Amino acid sequence: MQKKNLNKVYNSDIESFKTKKKYDLILLIHTLEHTFNINKILNKIKNLMKEKSKVYIEVPDFYNTVRNWTDNVYLGHQHVF
Repeated sequence: MQKKNLNKVYNSDIESFKTKKKYDLILLIHTLEHTFNINKILNKIKNLMKEKSKVYIEVPDFYNTVRNWTDNVYLGHQHVF
């Protein structure tokens, strides 16, 4: 496996993140389920990618995690997967 140096790591709200740069790797870890407009977010991600970029998206497994509608895993989620 080839090792690469990380120049910068950003921790930002994707909707307010502005840059002209393109990225090799974009991580969305337990965030997509909290967004109102998934298509808008995915289009923004697409515009941030280089031609051979990688995107890692992780969302909770709703049906195997949430026990009822008041479960704190469910609260705050706009979407379930």
